[in-house]
Amino acid sequence: MSQSLIYWIWLSEAAGPATNLALRLLKAFGTIENIYQADRFAYINTGVLLDDEVKALSDKSLDHAKKILEACMKKNIGIVALDSDLYPDRLKRIQDPPAVLYYRGIFPSFDTHLALALVGTRNATDDGLRNGYRIAYELSVIGAMIVSGMAAGIDGIVQQAALDAKGTSVAVLGTAIDRCYPVENRDLYDQLILEGCVISEYAPGAKTYHWSFPQRNRIISGLCQGTLIVEASTTSGAIITAKCAASQGRDVFAIPGDSRAIAYTGNNNLIKVGAEPVTDTGDLMCHYSVLNNLAIYPEKRFNYTYYTNYNDRLKYNEDENSTSQNKSAAPTVNPACLQPDIPAIQKAKRNTVTKTDKSAANRTTALREEPIREVPISDEEIREMRTPVIDDIHNMGQAPIASAVRSASPPQKSTADRVSTPLPKEENAVSSDTRRPLEEEEKKILSLIKSQKTFDDLCRMCDSSVSQMVTKLSILEIDGYLEATPGGYYTCIE
Repeated sequence: MSQSLIYWIWLSEAAGPATNLALRLLKAFGTIENIYQADRFAYINTGVLLDDEVKALSDKSLDHAKKILEACMKKNIGIVALDSDLYPDRLKRIQDPPAVLYYRGIFPSFDTHLALALVGTRNATDDGLRNGYRIAYELSVIGAMIVSGMAAGIDGIVQQAALDAKGTSVAVLGTAIDRCYPVENRDLYDQLILEGCVISEYAPGAKTYHWSFPQRNRIISGLCQGTLIVEASTTSGAIITAKCAASQGRDVFAIPGDSRAIAYTGNNNLIKVGAEPVTDTGDLMCHYSVLNNLAIYPEKRFNYTYYTNYNDRLKYNEDENSTSQNKSAAPTVNPACLQPDIPAIQKAKRNTVTKTDKSAANRTTALREEPIREVPISDEEIREMRTPVIDDIHNMGQAPIASAVRSASPPQKSTADRVSTPLPKEENAVSSDTRRPLEEEEKKILSLIKSQKTFDDLCRMCDSSVSQMVTKLSILEIDGYLEATPGGYYTCIE
């Protein structure tokens, strides 16, 4: 029985949850032993403690801490203290890290893996559940760690998806470590203990309150490099997690939704104030592809089977041994840009339509059979619509958008006037012989880009600031010397 561990439990109980008391004491006294052995006057002399905190620390009884440690040993509950090498470094850097973390299962190495928080509303729609399961599953296949709160709705389904994909799934509870809440997620709780990890800052048998859940959200975001809001209204607790992530300097992502749907009001508001929109797994993977050494499994193939009854949980039928028979329907992970084959995924989804989906498909067919109102289209718009579009992961399925409101447009010229002044071909808008001469530093950038470099690589090799490099690359791209490619890379245009 470690004496220092008992001291840490004592400090955790004295400090309470969601406080930075442990950090202040470590800065003042250096070690947990010095913190415990200090007297009341030493606490007061630090000048960083409140009267209630001094009173709590002055009680040196270890009886309660010993009972907690015995309960942990009896129930096979692990403890990670703030000064432990196992304590996640990302979590240490937040404003108020827990003094101790109680866990059940296998405590993962957060600092050596990409960890992403996927959270959302408890009252999730069918569309939100599908999006959450799909993205969590694909992230897990690629090697990312999924962190959530094991609540009903989005949290539970993303954690189940990570387990189904044989990935790492971590649940951060807002209750005592030995209490499953909600009770309908008991099977998920037990499976996480066996195959994943359950974490809480609350000791076994501890009383928790309604404010305990918002307090634990800072741990969910603090363990991760980024937080994705799958589906949330403005009053959802997931918005608290997004605010915690932003205050901690972590990335915030949100899936955009229908502007008229209450379920997506929180997502859309987050995007308006700066959250990065995400529509598929490739957006997240390309965002982190340069920053992390991920474990990529290009040979991993999986088929999707969707069920409308989410109480029985969504299932993905993973099939690694018979992929040669289903190569056309089984999407693969593309190691080049870390982007799953989304069209193949959509094809697999269409091939597994349920009765509910069939009725929706019939409604869509009926809408398509309605007579289309003909609107005159100018020659210029026809040429614009014939312009080819590169179909990559960022503009997949998009096409040039013609003017939708002609009444607000200036009067159009006649057809004869437009024919007399033909438009230049887009591909010849910037020809190689009309481009301006390059400066020496621009030549250096282009020579480096020939071997495909990222923005960070160019800043480092050219010893330029971010703003200077943005300006140089923008000018070169406008002049037709280079172009940006998916994944944050740049390539030369010969």
